[in-house]
Amino acid sequence: PTVREHMGDVAQYAADYGQEIGAAEAARIAGLFHDFGKYSKTFQEGVLHGIASADHAVCGAAFLYPYVRSKPSYFPVLEVVSAHHTSLIEYGMLEQFFKSILKSSNRITAPSGKESALTKEEFQGAVKQFKTDFPGFHTFPRLELPYAQDAGNLETMLFTRMLFSCLVDADYSVSIRDEHPDYMETSEQIDFQPEKLLEKLYEKRDAIRRRAGRNCQAVNQIRDELFERCGTMGDLPAGLFTRTAPTGTGKTLALLHFALRHC
Repeated sequence: PTVREHMGDVAQYAADYGQEIGAAEAARIAGLFHDFGKYSKTFQEGVLHGIASADHAVCGAAFLYPYVRSKPSYFPVLEVVSAHHTSLIEYGMLEQFFKSILKSSNRITAPSGKESALTKEEFQGAVKQFKTDFPGFHTFPRLELPYAQDAGNLETMLFTRMLFSCLVDADYSVSIRDEHPDYMETSEQIDFQPEKLLEKLYEKRDAIRRRAGRNCQAVNQIRDELFERCGTMGDLPAGLFTRTAPTGTGKTLALLHFALRHC
């Protein structure tokens, strides 16, 4: 598939996934620009010769930067586009990379440690090709995000990670179709039965309690309390939950109890 076909398909998949978290448009734009750097002749020649080492991801975010730098709602989009082959980096730490790519006639070292796929001069050709491939894209609309603009770091961080998942899952789903055309159908055929898994979890917990013996009676009492409390919280409506407990109190099993009861 061409760069245009791939980015168009990823944009659609990402929007579908983003719908689940109230961010379809943010996910669509991330998908539409995530591989903008692949318009680079250097990148394409590298692919042909099996040496595609240039960083194309940061270039897509750099292209978006001048248009949306005054719109904080787009910052998570820039973060996930930059990171879709590496790891997330906060927007404030990325700005200098964006500015350098757009101003430099040389390839700068991207956050990934690789050279950027585009230079300032090469951006012109990439932009021209993008406009040819996507003539209907003209503006960057206001993004409606599922949290307030003055939200704290926790909400912003969680949303960015979810948006990141929308993008990388869409990118993978589209890419793997060439090898496995039925991937989307087969990947959703998961026999997930939380009730049966809960029974196995209770059996596991009881076995651990028996092995611990009487010498661990006090610890077992604390573990049981944490286990039951997490299970009770799992019966509540969806939301954000925290759990703080010291080492050795059975946090892993307690969290599984919460998750399965929640499901």
